[in-house]
Amino acid sequence: MNFSATPASSPAQRTRSERGWGRSSQTFEPWLPKVLLQTVDLGLLGVLFLAPLFLGGRHDLGRLVLVVLIALVAIAWHVGQALVKEAVTSSKLVNALAIGAALVVLLQIVPLPPSWISVIAPRHAELLPSEVGFVVPPWRTLSLTPASTETSLAMIVAYGLLCTTVLQRLRSVADVELLLKAIGVASLSMAVLGLLQYFFSNGKFLWFYEVVNRTTQHYASGSFTNRNHFAHFLVLGLAPIITGLLLAWKSPKGASSGRSLRARTGSQQSNWQVAGLLIAVALIGFAIFLTMSRGGVIALAASLLVTMILCYRARLLGTEQLLGIAILIAVLFGMLTAHGYERVSGRLDLLANSSIDAVDSQSARRDIWAANLSAIESGGLAGAGAGSHASIYPVYMNSPHEVCFTHAENGYLQIATECGYLGVCLLVVAFLAVCFYSFRALRYAPDSRHFVLAGCTIAGLAASAVHSLFDFVWYIPACAAMTLLLLTCLVRLSQLHVQSACTTPASNAYRNASHWFGQIAVTALAGGWVVMTMWGPGWAAVPWNNYLIASHARGLEVQKRLGSKTEAERDLIDEALQMHDATMISKLQHVVQHDSRHAEAHLRLAKLYLRKFDALQQASDNQIYAEGIRDAAIASKFETQEALVTWLKLAVGENTRWLLRANAHIRYALRLNPLLGEGYLVLGQVCYLNGHGDEAVSALADQALRVRPYSGKVLYSVGRQELLSGNWDRTLELWTTAFAIAGPHQQHIITHLTAQLPAQIFCETFHPDWKSLSAVEKAYRNLTRPEDLTALANYATEMRPPAEGLLMRQWLRLSILQRDAGLIESSLKTLQFAIKEYPYAYELRACLARDLVTDKRFTEAEPLLRWCSLQRPDDARTARAIDRMTEARLARKPSAGTH
Repeated sequence: MNFSATPASSPAQRTRSERGWGRSSQTFEPWLPKVLLQTVDLGLLGVLFLAPLFLGGRHDLGRLVLVVLIALVAIAWHVGQALVKEAVTSSKLVNALAIGAALVVLLQIVPLPPSWISVIAPRHAELLPSEVGFVVPPWRTLSLTPASTETSLAMIVAYGLLCTTVLQRLRSVADVELLLKAIGVASLSMAVLGLLQYFFSNGKFLWFYEVVNRTTQHYASGSFTNRNHFAHFLVLGLAPIITGLLLAWKSPKGASSGRSLRARTGSQQSNWQVAGLLIAVALIGFAIFLTMSRGGVIALAASLLVTMILCYRARLLGTEQLLGIAILIAVLFGMLTAHGYERVSGRLDLLANSSIDAVDSQSARRDIWAANLSAIESGGLAGAGAGSHASIYPVYMNSPHEVCFTHAENGYLQIATECGYLGVCLLVVAFLAVCFYSFRALRYAPDSRHFVLAGCTIAGLAASAVHSLFDFVWYIPACAAMTLLLLTCLVRLSQLHVQSACTTPASNAYRNASHWFGQIAVTALAGGWVVMTMWGPGWAAVPWNNYLIASHARGLEVQKRLGSKTEAERDLIDEALQMHDATMISKLQHVVQHDSRHAEAHLRLAKLYLRKFDALQQASDNQIYAEGIRDAAIASKFETQEALVTWLKLAVGENTRWLLRANAHIRYALRLNPLLGEGYLVLGQVCYLNGHGDEAVSALADQALRVRPYSGKVLYSVGRQELLSGNWDRTLELWTTAFAIAGPHQQHIITHLTAQLPAQIFCETFHPDWKSLSAVEKAYRNLTRPEDLTALANYATEMRPPAEGLLMRQWLRLSILQRDAGLIESSLKTLQFAIKEYPYAYELRACLARDLVTDKRFTEAEPLLRWCSLQRPDDARTARAIDRMTEARLARKPSAGTH
């Protein structure tokens, strides 16, 4: 893959730096600088090829691999520089940006006086009032999640080391060109991996690693858990390949090709090179489209637009090139036609739709963006802390979704949310710097080759900037690392285009030997701290993923238990649930063993310990559960902690240890992250162990609502607590709000209230939607009260939106509900209306045909039955309906003897 259309600089024209470390290190061990340089280059290849295999670096083990590679590269480079005493120029602006980013995040985790906190971060007083000081001491940092902010700082320092080191490593245009080649090959190799994994998928990533709620079967994703990020990774490497293709296409073939063997050989090599690059572009494009990622396609369009404009300016687009591009598009279209065209075109059609509702059908992005805007408005100067998004956005998201938004689906908004106005100012400076380097690299490019090399880096950066408008690609280490490598290539090209030399005089280096020692010391300390910071989270990532798998499996067992019909079946499921609980406890213990600052793991471990306590108590003679123990302990008003523990051991024996463990873990979790709303409710079950009474329980419930005002789980739990206290009005208020939020708590509310409330009152109070109406209907069917089914049918009929259609299964559910309630005519009209929206839905037509036969409307049923029998001739239910219609018609015919 040769990017060059012209030969590189001659050896006589190259500086000592460009010739490498080998010649200038003869006074030292001659092999050591070469080994260190090779270590640097291998480490950079590891950043591009190895680290992305760990789920794109989004997996904490992948982050660990990435920072280890970066630390190795940085230390090896600076030691090598010290040996040859050769200082390569860097960029003061890039260094300043890296240091500024680190300082902004460092400010968020440095303990500050309370008076400073109240001015810089006034939101802290609202979210963490003095009423919960017995749980969360006065908060001393700007970050509300300091543990996550510290890991974010480690990643920022690692990225800074990567930029500054690579910027020095790129000593010539030839070095820049080699790095761009590596970026293109990394993109191509990931595309090939993604295609192989897609066409030969077993559902697991890299064919062996399972991720909860993620699969590799439905679209190409490579080693990335998110198809958008996979597409972005490919887009970043595509521009260098296209640039290399156009340069190779324009390379002189030689006028003497018929007479010179060398000329003929060169021409043949160039042709093969062009063919190979065309195949690479086709494979990457094919993989991008098979991601079904609309954001990836937009990023691709941005990259191609910039690339084509700059290549046109460089006069690299002629008739031959345009013809080749047309052929390439035709080949790509043929590949898509052979596989996946309908799905791809269906996704892309939404981009052409002028309605944002079509693009963002569930308004998830709009809701999370609105929540981030509210968080930014309240965040002040420094934000909530880098890495805090998953904890801070629920405070403001008044339209919650069942999924957890770990990121803001917009890189700009997330930076503003987490780093406040300081982060926004730094981002603006960074963008201005990119514009400055882009202008300078293009303005002073000595020839078309240098011009388009700069252009391909700008194209990748443009794709990153555009894609970040509706995704969080900057927060994916594999994508971020590649973007920063493109940026360093751009900066270096800008410098090389305006400077003739890249090194300072050797005498200057020798005059200040302490410079080298200080540089190595700072790099080693920074790299070592980064690795140590990411070490625990990295090794905790695998057991955490295993915990999530076990938790998901347990959830499936719970669903099975709800539908179980026999006691024996329920006993088997209960045994499976206990096994899953044991596995989850074991995995979480491994997580906190490796990463003691994993707040979510401590919270879930505390909940599991309480569940374990209740399970053991259920099997004991004294069946009193955690809440009952709490109420009894608070009522007893023990004077000392020792007296309380003694009473507990008498009451529940050895099971006391589970309560004590839960208390320790939940208190620590809330000190790590005071925004864990559910954590306050868990602590409310064991707060008596810390000498607190009913007032603390109420204060903890209020605090849970303060930090999670729109959490269905929290609203339901607090409402249940109010119900036990006899406050029915408050319970109804909380549960009404909770029921409007999708989640498992809806089933709990249905279970609690359907036996007590008529269906009409339940619907008027809680307003179930189509998704929750199914569970409500099932609960009332079990009560066998006909008036409830009639009320549900009337409610569902009125709920049907007149303008927008329902899903097919919702139409069927409404029709069946109306029919069972005796509203036959309404049921038939519902099916007829549904068929207008889904004219080829077999289930709708078959159901309507059977109902018409039952209603003896044979004339209307006959064409439907004929259509159904042609579509599915083996459908027994349709065949029986035809037989019934035939028998009924024969029975109505008068015999011949009556005339």
